[in-house]
Amino acid sequence: MPLPSLTVYVGSVGHAINPTRASVIGRAADCDVIVGDPHVSHHHARLTPTADGWLLEDLGSANGLSVNGVRVTQILIANTTTVMLAENVGIICAVAPQAATPQAVQAAQAPQTPA
Repeated sequence: MPLPSLTVYVGSVGHAINPTRASVIGRAADCDVIVGDPHVSHHHARLTPTADGWLLEDLGSANGLSVNGVRVTQILIANTTTVMLAENVGIICAVAPQAATPQAVQAAQAPQTPA
């Protein structure tokens, strides 16, 4: 099954995440998703595509990651999730629903007409 697409929102700006490689979130200019807040570490977290979905891992940041008020070091993003990078700094990881896989439909044969 293909990996669902993921968009990370920082405020109202969406960043489509490349499903073929890991992406770094932080405030450094070389990050894939830049969060311009001094409470966010330069290289705060990494999103990695896996066979099970998107893995978000803390990179040893000062303020860590929290989901629903619980501090986590990593989380599998399977549904749209709000992740806090600092007390008042959050991102939204929006997972797009997967399109149904088209199924082949066999057409019914027309009845044969007598010759």
